[in-house]
Amino acid sequence: MTKDTLTFTRNNILASLKPHESDVAIAVGPEPSLIGDNRLWLHGAYQIDEAYGRPLNVQPLLKALVITWVSDGITETKNLVGNTVLFSDDEEIRDTMRIGYFNYDLTDWLNMYERREYFVTVSLGHFISNTLHVGINPVARASSPATPNNNHPR
Repeated sequence: MTKDTLTFTRNNILASLKPHESDVAIAVGPEPSLIGDNRLWLHGAYQIDEAYGRPLNVQPLLKALVITWVSDGITETKNLVGNTVLFSDDEEIRDTMRIGYFNYDLTDWLNMYERREYFVTVSLGHFISNTLHVGINPVARASSPATPNNNHPR
């Protein structure tokens, strides 16, 4: 893991998913804010039925997470985990569901130095998370550097 930009610790996002339904969900920070040392964190969770996860042929499913942002007609996509070393216990199994958590530092990936709006999603196979609207306003960095809007439809 590089500079602690990605962790698999629990967060409160799983509660936003319907029990026993396959899905992925994301949010920016536990609240709309920059965390700690001016870092903007993306928090997410997934629960995928074992019957769907098995054909993806990856263990844990975190390896199949893809993050995408769109801004001003430009799109950038990458594998969320990249070359990070993963272990099977980074994912838990409850009944027939495979469950995982991820926390990713967006700061070095998004341009935090110019006013810009981003739309961020995470996908796992054919499951696509909610879309986050993240507004970067460096002039107001001290008071409200990012304004996530979690109300966009999927």
